[in-house]
Parts: sequence; structure tokens; C-alpha cells
Amino acid sequence: MGSRSITAVLLTTLLLAVGVPLWGQAWAGKGRLQGQVRDESGKPVQGAKVVLRKDVSDHVDESADGPKAILTDKNGKWSILGLAGGEWGVLIEKEGYLISEGRLKVNEFGPAQPVNVTLKVIPKEVIEKAEAESATGQAKTAIERGNALLTEGKYAQARSSYEE
Repeated sequence: MGSRSITAVLLTTLLLAVGVPLWGQAWAGKGRLQGQVRDESGKPVQGAKVVLRKDVSDHVDESADGPKAILTDKNGKWSILGLAGGEWGVLIEKEGYLISEGRLKVNEFGPAQPVNVTLKVIPKEVIEKAEAESATGQAKTAIERGNALLTEGKYAQARSSYEE
């Protein structure tokens, strides 16, 4: 292999090493977003997960390319740097609260306006209904499993499934 071939291989390798990471982070830039999450009584919500995705058309997809999700601190505050300018989808969630989702504009060259979000507690009736439906679904699954075992002649296992 001649010196020209080695030089060509090294240049190609260098270009790929520098260029590939840039393609993988189309969302990266110089913009910033910051905000605070509170509950309906005005108390900060600690540990709420904030997910940001660029150019969201419908819903924020956590599996899409974007910055790592962040959590709010004890004061309910969050901040993230390194975002490209443009429209971003924001998803904020915390167990026991309704999910908040919306869109924001990021300006890479201006100050970040605070994003203040109020999370609403999931109503007790909704939780009770979901738990009841979950229990009904589990019972139905156990009965179907028991019926299948019964048709196979596995009576002891079928009885065990029915008793679940």
C-alpha cells in the first residue's frame, strides 16, 4: 500500500469520525429551555420526568432521537442546554399526576423564557376505575387459562388457575 493510499484511508477515517456524531444529533444546538413544575396547590413537584423531542408532529415519542430525559429538582425546577432552534415537543410526567404535553419554540440566540407547568392530580375515581378494570382483566385471564388447562385434562392446575 502506497503513501497516497494510506493518506486517503486516514482522511476518510477522520472525516467519518468527525461527521458521524454530528448526523446522530440533529437536535443539538445552542438553545436552552428551563422551567418549573408545580401541583395544583402551588407546591413544587420533585422527580417529574421532562422529555424533549425536536419537530414533534403529534405526540412526544420518548424513543425518538433527542436529549436524555431529565428530572425536576426539589424545587420542581429543570433546565437543559444544547438544543437546536425550532419547535420542540415537551412531555412532563410523574406518577399520580395527569401527563402534561405541549410544544415550545427554542431560540438559540435569545434568552430562554421559563416554562411553568401545573400538573393535576389524577382523580381518585379514575384510579379506582383503572384498578377495578385491571382486576377484572386479571380474573378473565385466569379463567381463560383455567379453561385451557381443563380441556387438556390438567385438573389440578386448572383448579389452581381458577382460585387465583
